[in-house]
Amino acid sequence: MLEKKDRIFGVICIIAGIIVIYATSRIELKIKLSPNDAGPWLFPYISAIGILLCGAGIFIRNRPCKQYLTKEGWLRAGRLMLVLVGYVIVMKYVGFIFSTIIMLYIVTMILADRKKVGLLKASVFSVLTTVIVYFAFEKLFYILLPVGQLF
Repeated sequence: MLEKKDRIFGVICIIAGIIVIYATSRIELKIKLSPNDAGPWLFPYISAIGILLCGAGIFIRNRPCKQYLTKEGWLRAGRLMLVLVGYVIVMKYVGFIFSTIIMLYIVTMILADRKKVGLLKASVFSVLTTVIVYFAFEKLFYILLPVGQLF
């Protein structure tokens, strides 16, 4: 049997999803850039539907969950959050490319935990991922990424 807390959390997620759907439906569009433009509604609707479906799944599941994170897992999650906060702060000064390469390398090493991930593999992954994301945003989507103030 599910714990009461799980059902309450499921209901809260369902209500949050409904609120986001309602709030999204009230967004007014000032100008439409093109006839195929999805407008400012697309991603909030997708997020709201995801929250709503996850809440419903939590509410109706019929088996209890085991504890997801141990003390060690919470410490890793805390380190990841610190890295992400640092990433946002550092990106303002050194730009997207350099900060993303460093952040991805650190995150890779944290997530690898006790598995052996070599310096070369983690470095290649970080550089390739950053280059692909950079070119996708800059050349494909025409979205400018932060350049940084120091360089």
